[in-house]
Amino acid sequence: MKTIQFGLFNACLLGTTQLMSQAYASDFEALVEGVSEVGVGWTSGPVYPEGDDWVPVVGGDEDSQIPSAVAMARQFGAGRVVAGAGVYGGGNIEEYDEFDNHRLDENLLLWMTSGNGTDIAYTTGHGEWNNAAINLAAVADSIGINTNPLPAPITLDSLQPFNALIVSIAWGTISQDEIDAIETWVKGGGSLLMIGLGWSWVSYHPDQTMEDFPMMQLGSRFGARWLDGYIYDPTDQHDTGMLLHTFYPDLDSISTADALTRIIQAHKSLGSDLPEILETSDVARNRFVHSHACMAIPCINFPINHPDRELAFNGYTSLVEMWPDYYARGFSFDQSQLPISAWVRERAWVSWRHSLELTPERVAKISSLGNLEGTRLSLFEKHGLMLNENDRMDEPQMQLIHDVMDLIPSGLLKLDGMSAIDYLGVQPTALTLQGPRGGTGVNVFSWDVGEYVENPFPNDVEAYPGDGFMAVVSHEVNHVVDAMAHHNIANYSNRLAQLIADAGKDTMNYLRSWDGGDGFFFNAPQEFFASIANQWFAKSERTIELGMVRFDAGRLDPINQALFFLDVYSRGTNISWFYTSDGTGLVHREPVLLNRDLDARLVGLDHGGTRVGFTLNTENNVTSYDTESGTVGACCISGICIPAHESSCLSADGTYLGDNTPCSDNCLPCPDIDGDGHVGVDDILAAVGAWGSGNTNADVNDDGTVDVADILIIIDAWGECP
Repeated sequence: MKTIQFGLFNACLLGTTQLMSQAYASDFEALVEGVSEVGVGWTSGPVYPEGDDWVPVVGGDEDSQIPSAVAMARQFGAGRVVAGAGVYGGGNIEEYDEFDNHRLDENLLLWMTSGNGTDIAYTTGHGEWNNAAINLAAVADSIGINTNPLPAPITLDSLQPFNALIVSIAWGTISQDEIDAIETWVKGGGSLLMIGLGWSWVSYHPDQTMEDFPMMQLGSRFGARWLDGYIYDPTDQHDTGMLLHTFYPDLDSISTADALTRIIQAHKSLGSDLPEILETSDVARNRFVHSHACMAIPCINFPINHPDRELAFNGYTSLVEMWPDYYARGFSFDQSQLPISAWVRERAWVSWRHSLELTPERVAKISSLGNLEGTRLSLFEKHGLMLNENDRMDEPQMQLIHDVMDLIPSGLLKLDGMSAIDYLGVQPTALTLQGPRGGTGVNVFSWDVGEYVENPFPNDVEAYPGDGFMAVVSHEVNHVVDAMAHHNIANYSNRLAQLIADAGKDTMNYLRSWDGGDGFFFNAPQEFFASIANQWFAKSERTIELGMVRFDAGRLDPINQALFFLDVYSRGTNISWFYTSDGTGLVHREPVLLNRDLDARLVGLDHGGTRVGFTLNTENNVTSYDTESGTVGACCISGICIPAHESSCLSADGTYLGDNTPCSDNCLPCPDIDGDGHVGVDDILAAVGAWGSGNTNADVNDDGTVDVADILIIIDAWGECP
């Protein structure tokens, strides 16, 4: 076996390459004989091995994003197995013969059939994307190898006529009986090629995981994984993809444990000079950066109970304990002089945070060892939010983020990480701050609070001097609210799509009629909801006003968009929220009383002494509205007091306390959590059982967290519910 070179971390594969005989090594060399450059499409993703038996065959070089192996091979019993992702069968490279893809495919087919005959099958009947298999069949025909489709179900008997089998991107079920048959057949001497694209499967199956991918279920029998992600190389590019020119035996395999060992060795050998050496030594930088990238792989891609996740958590715990001056919080790296260390530390924290589920014990360990303090600590303990910004955010920035997190109703937002890469310097290709699929992270600008004033409103209404940093935070956070709503709110996706379709490409038909120009939201619907947040968190009331002003001018869509946002923040209740912030980033929210019709459609709002009623058509769009002012009083609803008109209060099932009655101290909630009509010990126990969560029933004061404040309200309301 080729000795592992100091600077080669191209493949970053799981498992230490086992020692093998020269003959065994030469056998793998046949897979890449005469190959110096192959093309793969931009859609190609990495393969990844579990165990020590795989060897990488084709992969990226030192500046490729980690991991970058697109093919790997192994012996399995008396048989042979290859796992690939987009490199065999030509992929989507149009100039197939311009590179060495044809030779690579010839080598593969000859390697799979060597000494065992010339008959190959490719499976059908499992939802296969068989373009690659058909391309390989054409190559096989040119070198005298026969290929045949093999329909489902696969049995040991149906495999017997063949000495090699191709399974290409199966999206349909491969039964356990079929997998058993394939495994037995390979052990007996058959050769298997598995082609898969992990990112594609999870993208089209958002409610499933990579473990559900049929290719993963087959590949797991042989220790093969497909990862969620693309391979990217910034320098070796082609019109339809990229070029790879690193092959066996110049690709090395390292495990999570190996990566941790190399990181520790670097710290011990380079000591306090490590940050400077990483900027001047390509070898040291590749070794160190790629090892941290490898440590991230199980935290991003593996199931939560995978042992490598625990290894990563314990590994980073040890690194922070041994070298707090490099990993702990409380200082910043010079982003212009030491960007590698700035990025590595943030990558380490993202991996540490996502390696295992956050139990109270793990939160306490990370917080204590990592030196989290003040608002940064509170964001992590209360909201699970990790700031990844090189410790450059000041207190006003962090407090603004904390305020926004506190004031978004529970259940609408789950945010794991917030970065500000402006504070990190030049990004190494091999590192990202990606978390696991299902995790949520956003990036914000590095503006100081009060540095930049943004008026998010068009000139239809009076300008409002909002804060630029607040605009960025509210916009990015509401990307996450939007994403969660797509999954958690019934009919959300359909209604959002209909609003955009109704508004079309005319920018004046949108609340954010900005310099993005006509067609912006029509072509970028993912920006629609988050862009409304720029206005809503500056001054919600003015956003509603803008919708009505546009309606009066014959633009019927903006008011529907404003009510849509208002309704999302109500979580289906009769209470929503108006926000106000100013040029200093101060944010405040007030409850808004909503009225609904018998179909639960939002047909009115009451706020600030004014009631607005809306008439809707069968498409749920506003056809007219009316306003009413007059006497208001305290309206008690769900433990919240809202100054409102009596008619609005009663139609929302609230308790009206009388005209001109103030709200202060008049609406203590009845915290009857267990619903027995009595506030007592059982309600205390229910709150304790939901401690620290956003349980909407036990969160009596609706601040997003069940805590001491809710217990005090329960005690204060002891006895029969009013």
